Amino acid sequence: MKTFPTLMILMCAMMSATLLCGCGFIADKDLIKVAKIDKTYITRGDLTNIISKMDPAPNIRNRGDMQRVLEEHIDGELRREIGEKLAAEGKIKVTREEASAVYDSEHAEDAKLTNIPLENNPDLDRILKDYNLTRADLAAMKDRREEGIDKVEERLKGERATAVAAAEAFNSRAITITDEEFQIEYNLRKDSLLKFETIEFLAIALPLNAADEAARIMKRIDAGEKFEAVATEYQAKNPNFIMRSGIENNPSSAKLKGFWQNATGAEKGTVLGPVYLPGSQRLSTDEQGQQKVQNMPDVWLVLQVLDRTPATPKTLDEAKNDLAQGILVHKIIKQLRQQHGVEIYADKLRDPAMYGESM
Repeated sequence: MKTFPTLMILMCAMMSATLLCGCGFIADKDLIKVAKIDKTYITRGDLTNIISKMDPAPNIRNRGDMQRVLEEHIDGELRREIGEKLAAEGKIKVTREEASAVYDSEHAEDAKLTNIPLENNPDLDRILKDYNLTRADLAAMKDRREEGIDKVEERLKGERATAVAAAEAFNSRAITITDEEFQIEYNLRKDSLLKFETIEFLAIALPLNAADEAARIMKRIDAGEKFEAVATEYQAKNPNFIMRSGIENNPSSAKLKGFWQNATGAEKGTVLGPVYLPGSQRLSTDEQGQQKVQNMPDVWLVLQVLDRTPATPKTLDEAKNDLAQGILVHKIIKQLRQQHGVEIYADKLRDPAMYGESM
């Protein structure tokens, strides 16, 4: 018969073995393979680490979300590789300035601070106090911005490269799009495929430093003067004060957001102003009715709407140019997955919707 001390030793040994096996089992779950690219596997632990570094953090509620994030990561890696390749070949170019602008637009609140110079800035201490920050805090934010710009630069190269590869494949007829594929994509996206709202207008256009004068013009019209009479008066002073143009309300044009906050929905004959219009190249009509491209500076406008076309849904035929690139890029990514032997083991992914492990 075993003595009491001997039984205690055996029990402790068994408990230790159980704990070690348990710990090993938990650790092993991080080594479960969830995907493969070429000959490299991605494990659960790798995916957890990848997700922890994503900015912004993805919303993951279930295994389907986990799979979506995994696929986006893999596709991003494939895009990055082809981006580096086409950039080296000179087929695409992404400047640091461009990537910086995109990063700042995606982190608008941080950009207010991260673009503040640390050196030779007499207002720095006041600004830091207002935001309850130290110089070290701001320096760290700037470092994160530089790292973020690196990632945006890679992303833009990848997006541009896949678009170029898709166009080349389509032009060489290596990839085609069937009517059925157009129809499927159209059914998915038709609610967002619109012919943009447009307006044509005649405007009194004044330099950026003449905001007060533009306000006085609008007061005169509000008081009862005819827009046409005031426009004729300013045209006599300087023909460059008169602008006739058309603009479409494209939501992707951030520069025109302020203009359209004033102009959207305005009916024919409506007079608006003062309205700020940022400088750009614009299509204008001269006195002989000929259209030409003009390089226009920033201006204040008092304008009269000559015509307006509301936003309307595009037909399938009208939308084909919008649909084509998305379909072609999807096919390029599918080809890249095949070339790199991508495999995704969806049933091996963790399921965050469950309490604890799903395996």
